[in-house]
Amino acid sequence: MRNTQLKTCDLSGNVLKSVMPKFSMKFSAITDLNLSENKLTRLPDEFASLSALARLNISHNSFIVLPQVVWKLPSLTSLDAKNNAILEIDTDDGIASDSLVSVDLRNNPLSRNCRRKLQGFQTSFLLHISNDVDDDW
Repeated sequence: MRNTQLKTCDLSGNVLKSVMPKFSMKFSAITDLNLSENKLTRLPDEFASLSALARLNISHNSFIVLPQVVWKLPSLTSLDAKNNAILEIDTDDGIASDSLVSVDLRNNPLSRNCRRKLQGFQTSFLLHISNDVDDDW
């Protein structure tokens, strides 16, 4: 697959625990990546170089923190991160994206602080989150 220009990739349901940083170098032209239904807890920082990536599905994984690298993807229009264990997002900066249309964070135990942060950032994209529930503490 050395000279293959991969545009879409579905790695869902493979019990992956990590994605190698080389993935972004080998498949730099990818536009649609489905990593759902695995055991991922992080994404490599090298994903920021996936300049054509428009749709990223990381739903049904084991993320506790939404990786900061997702906000660095310049062409990202759709992020599906529902059904994880996300409590926080990994950024204190505003989320500025001209291309982002939809972020789905439903069925995650987002902290109140995280909810406030996300709603404060929400200006140019549709944000899907579950109803607020009381923090355990």
